[in-house]
Amino acid sequence: MKNILLPLYLQQKIIKFCFFDEVNSFKWKLSLCLLSKKHFEYVSKCFTKINSLILTIDPNIVIDKLKNPYCPLKYPILLNKSFSIDSLYSYVRHYYFPKLLSILGDGNLNSINLTMDGSTSSIPISSVLPKLIESNKDLQSIKLNSKISNNLTLDFQNNLYKPLLETNNNSIKNISLNMVDLDVFQFSKFLNDYQNKTNVYYSGNDGIEKLKLHSYQGFGNQIKLDQIQINLFSNIKSLNFSNTIIETPSIFFQKLSFLKNLKSLVIPFLTIINNNTSLTISDSEFIQDYQIVFNKSLLNYLKVNPLKLEKLETPFPLDFEILKEISSNDQMITNLTFTPKNEMVSFNSYLKKLVLKLGYSNQSFQDFCKLNKQQSTINFIEINNCSNELVPFFCDFIKNNKNLSTVNFNQSLNYQDYQKILESMNFNGSVENVSLIISENSPQLDNTNTIFNFIDNCSSISNLKLTLYFYFQGFKLSLIDSKKFNLISIEDYKLLFFKN
Repeated sequence: MKNILLPLYLQQKIIKFCFFDEVNSFKWKLSLCLLSKKHFEYVSKCFTKINSLILTIDPNIVIDKLKNPYCPLKYPILLNKSFSIDSLYSYVRHYYFPKLLSILGDGNLNSINLTMDGSTSSIPISSVLPKLIESNKDLQSIKLNSKISNNLTLDFQNNLYKPLLETNNNSIKNISLNMVDLDVFQFSKFLNDYQNKTNVYYSGNDGIEKLKLHSYQGFGNQIKLDQIQINLFSNIKSLNFSNTIIETPSIFFQKLSFLKNLKSLVIPFLTIINNNTSLTISDSEFIQDYQIVFNKSLLNYLKVNPLKLEKLETPFPLDFEILKEISSNDQMITNLTFTPKNEMVSFNSYLKKLVLKLGYSNQSFQDFCKLNKQQSTINFIEINNCSNELVPFFCDFIKNNKNLSTVNFNQSLNYQDYQKILESMNFNGSVENVSLIISENSPQLDNTNTIFNFIDNCSSISNLKLTLYFYFQGFKLSLIDSKKFNLISIEDYKLLFFKN
């Protein structure tokens, strides 16, 4: 019988049919590349979808893979519902840029993360943003990160503002900015103009729901929130400000009172200025006075707007009067991050997540444990200071808190203190997630393995996040000895995640 050679196009039809047959595994599809050099090129054209996991790989590694002649990913033309242009820069360098733009503008994106740094400076942002914003009608989130300090940053900002103000796309609800050398005046003008636009053209039914503003350290770069007409953000639900400036707290909180949908207010850090100049140690009295004014304005806001906020983070230590208001039945804050100034309170049944920031005294933490060890509804707690004398009080809190499921430590304790705390968790029986910091003083991981032995005896713990400070050369994961937990991921040989 004479062999008949099928025409090439028929061979490719068969390969394509096999490739897109959902019954076949990905590994089997990949093996089609091995049929021949001729078929490798065709099969490569079938590998068109960029997996989101690929975008999390170090760009240098991705570039090396793309340069490899045996890598089948040669023609990426499909993306997930969101993308990050700093990750995709690897692909931009290897593929025809207009073709990539036509892919990104196909109307399927719902979030964009744009990063400006040294490597992405050659990407023509001015041609990217207008097309992406106008073409993707379901676009809801834009996140911008600028890591460079030059005129390109200003061009980057202007090229964002213009398409946002001119577009008919009213679906954008989440804007996040993290920039060096932010043009504060232009940005404030843009926010006011944009919110006026959404209120006028869309009758307030749409508009920004989440706004996150972060200024880099350095005097003169901070955003002055007083210049932004926050009260116009009628649909805003979440505000997050860091390293920003509030010159007049009372006016700022008066504007917040107009935001009837606001549920989350996060202000981790504020920059305090005096007569438009940066402060020095000699201005300590002014700083204290400002903090008092800010906290009084916050207290008045809480009283005027009861049962409103669900999440709150404050930049300055809170005194007893504010804590008393937060813990009253007139408030329903479920997520609270703060530093207690002096006295503590027994929190109400709404509070579920509590983070105690750095700066609280031993007495404050002791009082917290005593006042909240009975019938507390807190299920998540994160602490930054639990000295040796406070461990017994925290153990009592844990033993009596049957709702507690997550405990995070942002400090390293000795293994004797960890033993006492883990024994109290075992007694409790409800703690499932634990985050620990261990300072290892033995190259054989003696401290770590001693603590793992305690954790292995806690039947309820199923997830462990371990930050390990290892001060010796030759770190070996194989030295970690646990009968119960398996390593699921690792970052920089310090941050380790384990699961039962």
